[in-house]
Amino acid sequence: MKLKYLIVLLITFQTIVAQYKVENYSFLIKSQKSNTSAEILTSNLSMDLLNYDSKAEKSNVLYSPLKAAIYSAIIPGAGQFYTKSYLQSALFFGAEIILWALYAQYTRKGDNQTDEFQKYADRHWSVVRYARWIEVYYPSQYIAGTIYGNPPDNVVDAWNYIDWNKLNATEDAIGALILSGTTTGFTHKLPPRPEQQYYEMIGKYAQYGGGWDDASYFTPGDVLGSNVSPRFRQYSSMRGQANDYYAVASTAAYLIVANHVLNALEAAWNATRINKKISTKASMHLQSIGYDVVLEKRITVKFDI
Repeated sequence: MKLKYLIVLLITFQTIVAQYKVENYSFLIKSQKSNTSAEILTSNLSMDLLNYDSKAEKSNVLYSPLKAAIYSAIIPGAGQFYTKSYLQSALFFGAEIILWALYAQYTRKGDNQTDEFQKYADRHWSVVRYARWIEVYYPSQYIAGTIYGNPPDNVVDAWNYIDWNKLNATEDAIGALILSGTTTGFTHKLPPRPEQQYYEMIGKYAQYGGGWDDASYFTPGDVLGSNVSPRFRQYSSMRGQANDYYAVASTAAYLIVANHVLNALEAAWNATRINKKISTKASMHLQSIGYDVVLEKRITVKFDI
C-alpha cells in the first residue's frame, strides 16, 4: 500500500511540474518484491494508474501583452521587437522618426516665418501712426495724451510712445458709436506689443489699416469696405504661411501621440496572438517492466498556425 501511495504522490508531483517546465524525464520506481508481488501490484493499478493520462493543457505564455504595450507606448516598435516581430517593429519605429522629423522641420519653419512677419510689422506698421489716424478721423473719441511726446510716425520702437490704457479706451469709445447708429468697424482693442494678439490683429482686422506706412489714403470708409493696403495684405499672407507651417507641425504631433497609443494596442494584441499559437500538453503514463514500475511524462508542444 505504501508503494501505491508513493506512486500516486509522484504522479501528482509530475502534474504540478508539468505546468511550469517543458522537458522530458522519467521517474524509475524499483520494486524489491518478487515477481508475484509486482504482478499483483500491476494488476491492482492497471485501471487507476497504468493507463493514466493527464489531459491538462494550457497556453504557453511566451510574451507578456502588458510589457509589450508598455514598451511600445514609450518607444513605438519596442513592443514588436520584444515579441520578435522585427518588420513591424521597424515600420512603427520608422513612422515615429518620420513624424518627429516633420514636427521639428515645420515647427522650425513656423518659428522662422513668425520672426520674419514680426520684423516686417515692426518696420511697416506703427502704433503711433495708428493713434494719429484715429485722432484725425475720430477727434471726439480720441483721448489726449495717448501718444507720449511728439515722435514721428516711423519712430523706432513706436510702442514705447503709447499709453495703452488710453488707446484702448479710445477704441472702446469709437466702437460704442454703434449704439447711436454709427457703424465704425472698430470691434477690438489692441493689446501691447509683444503679445501674440498684437501681431495677429494688425494684419487681420481692417480697423488697424491706418497704421501701415502705405495707407495714406485710408479712411473710415475703407475700414468698412476692408480696402486695406498692399502692405497689410502682404503681412496677412506672411502670417498665414506661418500658421500653415504650425498646422503641419500640430498634425504631426497628434499623429505621434496616435502612433504611441495604436502601437501599444497592436503590440499587446500581437503578443496575445503569438501566445495563442502555442499550447503545451503534458501527459503521464505508468507502466510495469518486469520488477520496475516506470513513470513517464510526455510533453507535446502544439503550434496552431
